Amino acid sequence: MEPILVVKQLNKVIDHKQILQDIHVRIQPGSITGLLGLNGAGKTTMLNILAGLTLSTSGSICVEGIDMTEEWVAAKSKIAYIPDNPILYDELSGWEYLEFYVDLFQVEEGRSRLKQSIWLMQLDFKLEDRIAVYSLGMRKKLALLACQLIQPKLLLLDEYFSGLDPVNLKWAKDTIRQYADQGNGVLLSTHQLDVVEKFCDEIILIHEGRMVESESLEFLLENDISLEDYFLQQFACEITGPSFGGS
Repeated sequence: MEPILVVKQLNKVIDHKQILQDIHVRIQPGSITGLLGLNGAGKTTMLNILAGLTLSTSGSICVEGIDMTEEWVAAKSKIAYIPDNPILYDELSGWEYLEFYVDLFQVEEGRSRLKQSIWLMQLDFKLEDRIAVYSLGMRKKLALLACQLIQPKLLLLDEYFSGLDPVNLKWAKDTIRQYADQGNGVLLSTHQLDVVEKFCDEIILIHEGRMVESESLEFLLENDISLEDYFLQQFACEITGPSFGGS
């Protein structure tokens, strides 16, 4: 089965500083991959590059076999990205935003999915309100609904679970899992290791822009170690820090 996403030797340099170095990624259809790392590891930069929002310094990105460098528009059409604080149009109502999204991407079949999706996401009673009054959880729901209307093959999520209450977190996990089960791929960054352990199929661990691990969770945790313990083992020096005093 052809991977949805293949990234090879991805590098990013900003002001002579190496932000990402030699990143390799493969995401299979139906797979949810967690992108983990300490603050400043390069996770958001990596997602921005994959979403086509910024250019890499070198390397290749292919989405369903389409090279993003050579066919940017075709590759980008298969990707949707939700940043940690979704950028929406606050002056619009939720309904107006969805109509705008369908028109923008010219996805007429999206209209037929709209009513069912609104009901499933419990958004119907909020859609007449202006987005400016939405909570962060409601904004994230609306952004995910808009992405589902265009049915991208690859969904990129930056700290999507952050700020969600337990009810909306359960809803989000169920919705994203259903999306992946339709043969799509998901790459999400998060610091919520307990969620990743129970939710993701694979993890990518990066540190200071370099790959530390890319493996299935089943393989990593086969010795009955928790993901939290594994993560802390990888970054023990950062956690303990330098020692002071002594003779």
